[in-house]
Amino acid sequence: MTKSYNKLFLKNKIEDFQKGKQKESFEELKDYLIQYPEDTLARYNFGLMAQTLGLINEAKKQYTITIDKDKNNWQAQFNLYILYINEKNYNSALLLIDSVLELKSNFQPALRDKALVLNYLNKPDEAIKYIKKSIEINTVDYIAINILGLIYLNMKLYDQAINEFEKALKINNNYIPSYNNLSTCYSKKFDLKQTEKILLKALSIDSENIETINNIANVYSQKGKYDEAIKCYQKILSKTNNKSDILYNIGVAYFYKKEFNQGEKFYKKAYALDPNNDVLKKNYS
Repeated sequence: MTKSYNKLFLKNKIEDFQKGKQKESFEELKDYLIQYPEDTLARYNFGLMAQTLGLINEAKKQYTITIDKDKNNWQAQFNLYILYINEKNYNSALLLIDSVLELKSNFQPALRDKALVLNYLNKPDEAIKYIKKSIEINTVDYIAINILGLIYLNMKLYDQAINEFEKALKINNNYIPSYNNLSTCYSKKFDLKQTEKILLKALSIDSENIETINNIANVYSQKGKYDEAIKCYQKILSKTNNKSDILYNIGVAYFYKKEFNQGEKFYKKAYALDPNNDVLKKNYS
């Protein structure tokens, strides 16, 4: 194949993938890379296809190979660090973010993501300068503004955090993470009435959001509305991998209802899934 033919082949495979022929395009590009392993553009797109298909390990592998062969491919580095963030592999993500910023010093999404990762690494003082620079570049980026709120929340500056989350919601009134984060601030301020109001607003937008349902279940439990709390916890049991915490919370709710046999039943289920959880052990005992 000539170089121009290779480009045309790749263009056709990308178009086919976007039109719904995902598995066929994926397999054809896989075969192509066996014959042309040095084609980093094709390999990057193969990784992107794998990511779209939910083949995360394959996507990571292809992005890594692409980066090894082409240090200037910032898109592969960008996509790979997003996968690392999703896996909570923050140190690996940070290395790639810095690499992207070496190639594109004012790349706003990377500045935003660096702030997020630094905050996850409990370095809010470092994070804040990057998020402010990010917001200066894009003043209507509600995701960046939400991250600034998270940084203030981490610093226990609740009023400043509330201000940022409200700013984010003025830009995008349907952005559920900001509702959940805003509710957390009011919970920290022991204002359960406002916390519940915010979460009900979020649920009116997305009634199936797991984090929101869990948060309002916690509020109901704190307010002594144990039946409502149990109903919410039960709703998300089948939708989350973090079943031990939910089972534990159901057990707590039954305990406060003085239905001790039911409470013990859920404690046991939680303990079977997470036998090394010291909080669970203490409460079960």
